[in-house]
Amino acid sequence: MNRTTSTLLLLLLLVLCACQAALLEPAEEPVPRSLPLVLYERVIISTESYERWAIYEDGTVLENDIVKTSLSLEAVAELLRRVEEAGFFDMEDVYMPEQPAPDQPLYALTVRGEEEIKTVVTMEGVPMQPAQLQALIDYVDALVKGRASAAVAQTP
Repeated sequence: MNRTTSTLLLLLLLVLCACQAALLEPAEEPVPRSLPLVLYERVIISTESYERWAIYEDGTVLENDIVKTSLSLEAVAELLRRVEEAGFFDMEDVYMPEQPAPDQPLYALTVRGEEEIKTVVTMEGVPMQPAQLQALIDYVDALVKGRASAAVAQTP
């Protein structure tokens, strides 16, 4: 499979993931709490780089399904405050340029709300995306990588 084909398949996969919530009928029951609170994915096609981070309600952070660290409950609450403040659940599902650049990071951010799961897919530097979305992505990236101040819980 050549690079163009693999790039198109990857983009299609991310768009399908982002649109999955729109295809599901509204749930009669709340979203299960066993699912991650936030799922953050970052892909750079030209370098074949892929990161997948899951943040759970108790602060557990997994990187590619391996426990990486633990966030304080205050950091989780701050993350949810920023999600709400950014208007994440009202954003479009996809913000992509007409000609995706394989050397630009591609992001998928999924957040579990009380009654819905929302995914937004974007590429860094897309002019039509809200500034709040890139700020939220930057914050989540710093949070999971331990660069956000007071994010990581102290473990004995």
